[in-house]
Amino acid sequence: MWLDGFLRSESATSATPRPVRIVITVKTYPNPSAKYAETVCTAGVALDTHNFVRLYPVRFRYLPYGQWFKKWEVIEADVTHKIKDTRNDTYTPVANSIKSVDEYYKDKKPDWDRRDTLILPLASDLEQLREKAKAHEGSLGVVRMGDDAEFYMRPDTPKWSEKQLSIMNQNSLFDSQRRPLEKIPWMFRYKFHCADNAECRGHDLQVFDWEPYELYRRQRRQGDEGKAKQDVLHKYNDEMGPRKKNVHLFVGTTIDHPAQFSCIGVYAPPRA
Repeated sequence: MWLDGFLRSESATSATPRPVRIVITVKTYPNPSAKYAETVCTAGVALDTHNFVRLYPVRFRYLPYGQWFKKWEVIEADVTHKIKDTRNDTYTPVANSIKSVDEYYKDKKPDWDRRDTLILPLASDLEQLREKAKAHEGSLGVVRMGDDAEFYMRPDTPKWSEKQLSIMNQNSLFDSQRRPLEKIPWMFRYKFHCADNAECRGHDLQVFDWEPYELYRRQRRQGDEGKAKQDVLHKYNDEMGPRKKNVHLFVGTTIDHPAQFSCIGVYAPPRA
């Protein structure tokens, strides 16, 4: 998975932590990590700068339960900047400093006007984001998709690799109470054109957002794998498709591929 790119970087960090408040908009599916046990790419909008920031590493399932947070919560954390990471929007949270401080954006019935005010001014197209990434001016963004957008699934390896299994088996020796991380045998992807670039030639991005993985897991537990697949496709192509929603993708790069973007989250407010 794309997060492996982070694991090969032993980046130094700046010495003095600083507090930051972030509206969480992105949580990816966990990935085995030799250094951190497992990691989740976490990102959102910093309320002091109104820019996207990435928090890495976040060992989400290993956090104390009181530190667990959901998308659209406002969290506060003390962070240091990764000096050797050329992506200047990546920060490392100080251990045990993450705390939820506000649910202003996380209503049971979403306040889309409030969220739109936060997110839509940051919208761009993937072509612009790639140019900024090449110039080390940012590695995160949000892209509005055209009406031709299609969410699809491609078969993936049904089991973790031997290296990943070795990592998880080693970690289980020290944490026998934690449920093993489930391998999803599908790769999720979006095909689309950027709505805000008439010259866009089209894109095909892999999706790492936690939510389609969790939907597939939840539906498959009912025993019908074929139905689980159809439920995911229905949700993202029909319920959250461009005919009903103003679909945007949160996108980000890896340290090894600083101009290659993947989908790390979906933002789908109703059409006006």
